[in-house]
Amino acid sequence: NRRLDARRRFSEAVLSGVSAGVLALDAAHRVTLANRSAEAMLSTPSGRLEGTVVEQALPGIEALLAQAGENQQAQSQGTLSVGRGEKALT
Repeated sequence: NRRLDARRRFSEAVLSGVSAGVLALDAAHRVTLANRSAEAMLSTPSGRLEGTVVEQALPGIEALLAQAGENQQAQSQGTLSVGRGEKALT
């Protein structure tokens, strides 16, 4: 547990300096990690995305999830553009 906690803190520290919104998901599509940029883009208070089913927080992500599901590796990444009011977020 300590090793996992240290790894999570390291990941959070690295992602806090990234301007892109980054979400980590488990196999059930629940958010396990969201950086500050992702929370800001989705207008979500700090810590509220974790545990949320990503399709609820980010409608339109289904195609990206399907693509990731086809990838048999443990990790997958992609980019999604969504409209938020008058803004287009990527």
